[in-house]
Amino acid sequence: MAKVIRPTSNQLDRMASQVRELSAAEAALFDIRMQKAIFERNALKCVKSARKAGVSWRNIGAALGVSAQAVHRKYSPHI
Repeated sequence: MAKVIRPTSNQLDRMASQVRELSAAEAALFDIRMQKAIFERNALKCVKSARKAGVSWRNIGAALGVSAQAVHRKYSPHI
């Protein structure tokens, strides 16, 4: 007959704590994902507004900390 191994209450507490931490970490990652989506939506609105106002891709890129080529590649299909 196989021996049944039962975790101690300390081991169970430690495992439960790890699950809570993992859940908190997953919740934090999900929150970051949502914040990123909101940021991207707002950035697109701002880029559209800037382009409508005649701001160059170079200046938009500089404001966002990227090259004109990078900002153009990312946002031009959506404008």
